Amino acid sequence: RTIARQVDLCPANGSVLVMLGGGSEVAGQQAPAQPVQPAAPAMPAQPQLPPEPASSPAIAEGAWSYSIGDGNAILYFGVPQSDDGSFSAECATGTSRASVDILRMVDGLAENAPVQVTFFAGAFTRTYPGKGSPVSQMDGGSHPMIAVTANDPLWATLAKEAQVVVAIAGGDSFSMTLKGSAGPVRQFLAACAPAPVAPPPVAGPPPGGRLVSYRCADGGSLSVTFAANFHTAFVAEADAAPIQLTGGMGGNGSAQFSNPPARLTGSGESIRWSRFGEPPRTCYPRG
Repeated sequence: RTIARQVDLCPANGSVLVMLGGGSEVAGQQAPAQPVQPAAPAMPAQPQLPPEPASSPAIAEGAWSYSIGDGNAILYFGVPQSDDGSFSAECATGTSRASVDILRMVDGLAENAPVQVTFFAGAFTRTYPGKGSPVSQMDGGSHPMIAVTANDPLWATLAKEAQVVVAIAGGDSFSMTLKGSAGPVRQFLAACAPAPVAPPPVAGPPPGGRLVSYRCADGGSLSVTFAANFHTAFVAEADAAPIQLTGGMGGNGSAQFSNPPARLTGSGESIRWSRFGEPPRTCYPRG
């Protein structure tokens, strides 16, 4: 719309001030300065989160195997009779510490550069700090290396779950079947763990004690000598030093003995036995 109005310019010295709706001024008059808004505070840096598994991680081909040579025990997952592997753990026998190689090259990873590796299996999730391996002459790249102790729960997880997903920060995620892993993992832990201190030799069951021979569901065997008061138990099995456990009888005819990480529990005639903290084996008295 148009608004017309007569204005005498003489009294105003030839100047007209027009006020607009937004408060701005026109015709030679400077509008008052607007207050300066303070700058928004900078957001703090967010901590780096561990990698998450891909929704459909690649499936690594292979099988689990155990080998030993030159004083080193090796747990390996890969295609048999080939160099196509995804996981390799190695320890000097009796040292309780393993070096684990995730055999997947990571773009931009330099030798000794930090890298994180996360394992997902069942309810188990754990992130391990690692470093880049020496650059491979064959592939021209570096893969993650991590250190894992023999009593880390990762090993029990690898022995009992059905599948594990491995996620590399800055790299790929892939899955490995755990079918057939229990035996190789158990052999690997037995070789890596220090030999337990053997109890004094026992020529036979202590007076009043009870010696029971067991056959286990996995095909192995062992014998247990229970003291007369059921406060101690001696466990002997092939290719392992005998070990003494302490404990006793519980309610409902159950029994529990331990010498961490070894643990023996009994209910009725059967027992469940774990020497290194691995999933226990169920064993039954010989006929």
